Amino acid sequence: MVDTGSLYKLPWTRDNNPNGWLEPTTYCQLKCPFCYRGVDENGFNPTHMDLADVKKEVDDLIRLRQVATITIAGGDPFMYPQLDETIDYIRAQGVDVMLLTNGKPLNEKVLARVRDRGVARVVVHIDKYQGREGVKTEDDANRLRQEMCDLFRKVGGISLGFALPIGPDDLDDLEVLIAFFKKNADVVDLVNFNRMEPALSRQSTESRVLDATTLFDRVAQGYGIDYCAHLGKTRSDEISWLFGQAIFSGDELIGSLDGNAFRFIQKNFYEKTKRSGTKANVGGHTTPKFFAYLPFNKSLRKMLFRYVGLNGKRGKINLQLVLVINSPTKKNGEWDVCKGCPDAMMYHGKLIPSCLLERVKTGEFIEAG
Repeated sequence: MVDTGSLYKLPWTRDNNPNGWLEPTTYCQLKCPFCYRGVDENGFNPTHMDLADVKKEVDDLIRLRQVATITIAGGDPFMYPQLDETIDYIRAQGVDVMLLTNGKPLNEKVLARVRDRGVARVVVHIDKYQGREGVKTEDDANRLRQEMCDLFRKVGGISLGFALPIGPDDLDDLEVLIAFFKKNADVVDLVNFNRMEPALSRQSTESRVLDATTLFDRVAQGYGIDYCAHLGKTRSDEISWLFGQAIFSGDELIGSLDGNAFRFIQKNFYEKTKRSGTKANVGGHTTPKFFAYLPFNKSLRKMLFRYVGLNGKRGKINLQLVLVINSPTKKNGEWDVCKGCPDAMMYHGKLIPSCLLERVKTGEFIEAG
């Protein structure tokens, strides 16, 4: 059970948020079951946005949200014919770019291209349910994830994250998954475990729902970390986004940040930029002020002592942000959405949670919390 009293309650709001969400295309190479955008449905008609409309959404996200990062998703963003122009436009506004892809288009040339255009991080969604050839188990999926890790090591200069939907049948896979991400902590700096919510899909007939608390506990126990920050929901006291910042020496876990340390880093970033931050842009802002603070924080002291105690086995310090998302749920006819939703997008001039776009289209209009 997570005790939120010791966690930093992130001050993100609808109007002041680290991230904006952009979907310039709904074309995708895969048909993942229960896709919240409906790509898996018969008769799905993919489309590309006009670049002028994409630029307007970028402008609106910056104006309405004060964002430090814009995530380009889809569909798969690499299928958007004007992806390069979109990245260039966002970067010209002084905003970081993150891409969310299934990884199929990635090779050395493509990855180097987006790196050189200033993309800060690529988050790859690979799971065993996507119908990929030869992928039936989590070990099979890890083989593809390992190829991604090796590719990012070779190209260098760009962060790698992984997104994983987790349902009731996937809890026993967490041990294999977490061991993999620990082993690759030198290159994987974000792992996003997303609790699958059947109600988000118009196709789902699944009646079983994974309890969020169970997922929170299993991830923390598997890593051996404590959480440091959280977001709430709009209609209940539930946690929506839960953050853990694992710190490694090489692939050896030496500890995790507590709520006070995470608050210090976030506030330090805000003081410098006047924007809320995420791992994509906070990581490079350790300053003399941070090192002066280090001796006064319990979690940082513990990690320092453990690092010193490794003696000749010390490796490079690696940070891996562990994010567990408790997706929106529908209760008594109302959606309980994430407060200060970091993945809000523009739709007809208003901010909405990206995961509920298809519900909004059917008349269940929800503004971002």
